[in-house]
Amino acid sequence: MSSLPDKYIGARQCFENALGISRDAIEDDQEEEVESYDSAVEIDEQLAHEDLDSLETDMEHFDPPITPRFQKLSVDAEGLGDDPSEGGALTIPMKRKSDHETMFSALKAASKNVVGNSTLQLYIRLWILFTTFCLAQGFIQNEHELEKMQPNFPSELPTWIALWIMNK
Repeated sequence: MSSLPDKYIGARQCFENALGISRDAIEDDQEEEVESYDSAVEIDEQLAHEDLDSLETDMEHFDPPITPRFQKLSVDAEGLGDDPSEGGALTIPMKRKSDHETMFSALKAASKNVVGNSTLQLYIRLWILFTTFCLAQGFIQNEHELEKMQPNFPSELPTWIALWIMNK
């Protein structure tokens, strides 16, 4: 084998060790790994089956809410959808799409009176500190540059924020 630079000595040793392993030994190891994997999958399936059985028992004592949180979609065992020719498709719960208007109004109601004068003053002070940090690090050329970028901030902005926080 040709002479390699010193930084590749470890790789060469691993390669030379691998050359000493027979193909039969590799095939045996692979066969054992496949058997081990199959056994693990079988155990996982049995445990999942037991969990489903216990869940069905628990659900007998559960009163569902008046408005359903989930809609039921029927799927076959592989999760590919309902095949009418096969009778026994399972049903799994799927989350309904959220109404963004409702979520926005709920967030607005929850945030009411949270942002006051002192909060705004704190935000302004932190923004000034952040822009000063960015200016000192050379990320921006002047203190108004970030405001001009809004809403199209550079992709590096999260990194700048993380560096600013770590610097504090």
